[in-house]
Amino acid sequence: MNSRFWAASLVLLLSLLLLLATVGEAARYKGSFTLSSSTKDADRFRFLAKFGYNSHGLGLFNATFTSNDPTQVVIAPYDDGTEWQYQWKDVYHNSKMSCAQKVNAQHPLTLRSPGHPVYHNYTVADFPNGQMNYGFHDNNRAHFWWFAAANCNPGTVFELTYDIHMQNSGDGAWDREFSFDQQGVLTMYLVFLCVWTIGLAVEAYAAFALWRKDAWHPMVRILDAAVLSQWFSLLFVTIHYGVYKDDGMGVPGLFYVGQALNLVSVLLFTLLLLLLAKGWAISTMELHGKWQVLIAMAALTAAYVALYFWAIFGSDPADTLYVYETAPGIVLLVVRVLVGCVYGAFLFFTLRAEDTQVKRLFYIVMGVVFGLWFITLPVWTIIAAAVDEWVRFKVVLGLSLTSNTLFFGAFCYMTWPSQASKYFRKMDTNYDPLDESEAGPYQEL
Repeated sequence: MNSRFWAASLVLLLSLLLLLATVGEAARYKGSFTLSSSTKDADRFRFLAKFGYNSHGLGLFNATFTSNDPTQVVIAPYDDGTEWQYQWKDVYHNSKMSCAQKVNAQHPLTLRSPGHPVYHNYTVADFPNGQMNYGFHDNNRAHFWWFAAANCNPGTVFELTYDIHMQNSGDGAWDREFSFDQQGVLTMYLVFLCVWTIGLAVEAYAAFALWRKDAWHPMVRILDAAVLSQWFSLLFVTIHYGVYKDDGMGVPGLFYVGQALNLVSVLLFTLLLLLLAKGWAISTMELHGKWQVLIAMAALTAAYVALYFWAIFGSDPADTLYVYETAPGIVLLVVRVLVGCVYGAFLFFTLRAEDTQVKRLFYIVMGVVFGLWFITLPVWTIIAAAVDEWVRFKVVLGLSLTSNTLFFGAFCYMTWPSQASKYFRKMDTNYDPLDESEAGPYQEL
């Protein structure tokens, strides 16, 4: 296998992801469904939308509904507070509650229509032409709100078309379209995109300097590919959120391609750490135990790809579970920790065989610094479990972007032309480390 094969495979994978990435969460929900008269009672209750309203200003809920039987279709709101007997999580997955019981568990102080008492079940027919407008406000704290539709009359056809647009109207133009848990994310991505743009330019200069000396080592090439993938990931996600701030929808395809590129970047960086832990290009002219590296990377890649596609096609937007509380997320956490243990084992045996004091010190420092890379994800998961749901996404995203920037920056510094000559060896640029038939002759940089 050569570099052209891997490049073609990457292009094919990204093309597939672009075709598949057509869905995403938004501040605007559109859709329709039809349930037959034989649909069982529990399934006649359907989730419609979810949004986080903040604790200042007015949160808007604007919706248009069309139904075959508007007098029987109830629009029911639920929140995450403790002021009312039931929360969304008490209702949504509760198989013991009937459709009518779930409707009766709705929050009683919302969606009021003129002329109706507070505890009235509001149907599509209660609002002129199916138009529903309501403001949400809570001075105490931000709340997640969920909206569901139900027709609990068995033996009837249940049809509904909906267009729901939610806003935090009290905020500025950059934040009003965002659910409270995502406010500030666009600014965060813009800041990190600027940082990575500067970093990309610096790394491009370093790569050019190495190339001119015929010293653009395959390890540095892998690093450059990881940096470039991460930069494009930040660019695509930033564009998505930039559009999102205006229409509440964004560009889901770009968002998921950006997430896929982040996945590629993380995997390439992990591969680099395993290769260095093996002592490749530092202590040895050959990559011993190639299959150990391949198995570790195959397991990690499978775990990441499984979580990626689950997030697109398998996750439920109505759930409040953090991604690493789900089965695919837990599997990824376990695999990543195990790969970290493999990294530690590689490093231990490489260090034991190394006689040069400078390189021994290098391995020790590298082991401590980059060993932290493998435990960052479990640490972020613990932090996510400790913070409130309505700030969790922003906190974990900020920590993740910061740690990625620091670790990548440290590796780029380590491969800077003046630093690389202390540790790395130069090899034939046509050498393939996964080809058992090649010995890989090196020269000093």
